Amino acid sequence: MSILSMGRGAASKGNRRPSLPAPAHPDQEPPRPRRNAQGDQHTLGNVTLQAVDQLAGMTADEIERTADRLVEAAREVAQTLRECASRIRVNGTIANDRLANFVEVASTCADAARVMQTKIETRDEDPPSPPPPPVAKELEPERTEPHQPDMKALAAEIGVKDG
Repeated sequence: MSILSMGRGAASKGNRRPSLPAPAHPDQEPPRPRRNAQGDQHTLGNVTLQAVDQLAGMTADEIERTADRLVEAAREVAQTLRECASRIRVNGTIANDRLANFVEVASTCADAARVMQTKIETRDEDPPSPPPPPVAKELEPERTEPHQPDMKALAAEIGVKDG
């Protein structure tokens, strides 16, 4: 047997079983035997896939909850905007009515001012006219009905006391 056959090359050809290293101290545990690496890879892969599935499910649930909250918030905002639009319409109508009333009053005042200005200008241009002559009081026509005298007035004239 040669020295070469006892080295690493022999172990790789399957002639030798791998040996476990000896513990450095007698108090140390001996190293554990190696497990099946391919089985460990499958287990690790399965656990990883389960974790990814679980995370994906949790993420999808969270996204759905967030979407539901967004939809509800959007509904509330839309309702608030509709209420604001309604209030603006009502306030616009009120403002329109008030403005129309103001314009009507302002136009009336402007017309009155023009009329007064015209009267003032006309008065300044024309000399004052003489006052109208006094109107004579017309005589009352005779009554065709029989006249009944006022007895109290007659009694007062002649000095008769009530009694």
